[in-house]
Formats: sequence, C-alpha cells, structure tokens
Amino acid sequence: MSTPTPEDDALVARGYTQREAAFLRLVAHHGGYFIRRHYGDFIGRAHGDTTTRFLDKLVDRGDATVQTFCRSTRVLHLAPRSLYEDAGVSGEPSQRRRRPVFGITPRLMAVDFVVAHPTWTFLGTDEDRLTWCDQMGIDRVWIPEKRYGRKNGAPMSVRRFVDCGPVAVVETPSGKTLVVAHVDDAGATGVA
Repeated sequence: MSTPTPEDDALVARGYTQREAAFLRLVAHHGGYFIRRHYGDFIGRAHGDTTTRFLDKLVDRGDATVQTFCRSTRVLHLAPRSLYEDAGVSGEPSQRRRRPVFGITPRLMAVDFVVAHPTWTFLGTDEDRLTWCDQMGIDRVWIPEKRYGRKNGAPMSVRRFVDCGPVAVVETPSGKTLVVAHVDDAGATGVA
C-alpha cells in the first residue's frame, strides 16, 4: 500500500513490521488517533487476529493509550514523543498532544480520508506542505498561518496550515493537483 521509508526503518527497529510501521507513520502524520477499523482498512482485511495482535503490541509497549467512548468505542492515541520522531514527525508537537473529545473526531475522520485514498501522496507535516508550495512557486504570503505569542519574551512562533485537514498531491492526466480536504465535524461546529 505504501513504499518503505527511512522512518519505517526506525519503527521496524522498535519491533514493528513494515506494514505496521507504514500505518503508524500515516497515523502520526495525520493526528495521532485511530480506531481498530482504520488498521483493518489499511491492510485490506476485516477484523481478526492480525489487528488484535498489533493493537495489543502498541498498548503493551506503551506506544499507544486507549480511551473508551460511548461505552464501547476504543480510540487509540499514539503516545511517546520518540514514536513520532521515529515516524518523521518530530517538529510537530501539536500532533502528539492529547485532545478533548470534540478534537478527536476530526482527526479520526482525517485518518479515514487518508486510508480511503491509498494512491495519493499526502503531505503530512507543515514542512512537507511548505516544501511543495515552494517547489510550485507559491508565494508564502498566500499560505494560511497563525502566530502564537510566547511566554518570557521569546519570539512569536508561526504555524502554517493550522486546522487544515489532509493535504495531498494527486497525479492527473493534466498534471499534479493539490487536494486540500476540509474535515467538518458538523456535530461540534454549529450551523449559523
């Protein structure tokens, strides 16, 4: 479903298979949360022992925590910083942060979207997105950004593509197309 990367090698060194490593990299780049069905869809199988063993391995090693919602829905959150670093997401602390319930749903929907489009090339980090925009000659003045103040007189930090859903480059007969998905959790965002 995806080609091995150097990040996969670091995840394989942690004891994960190439397929598990590719899935962990996908989740780390797209919000850090997933449900059992996501892995089943990723490997093209229904629920079974393979999925159960993988989820148990993640939790037993402390690489994921489990939250239960609505009495039975188990949501897994990739936990340690080192796992994100091994997945190539070291500069994105917002990906690792634990979220309130209303912040988890859009992240699960993002993983749904990415898993549903296995042939697309997703740009999972701000750095990937900026590099692509630079290669296409897009002036950074047109890129959405947010500035955050720092405590103790430290300089402002700038984050781009804040609250942006998955971003992919899709090959079409007429060339490359940038797809920016907007994940809308209508239940959490009112309609005016």
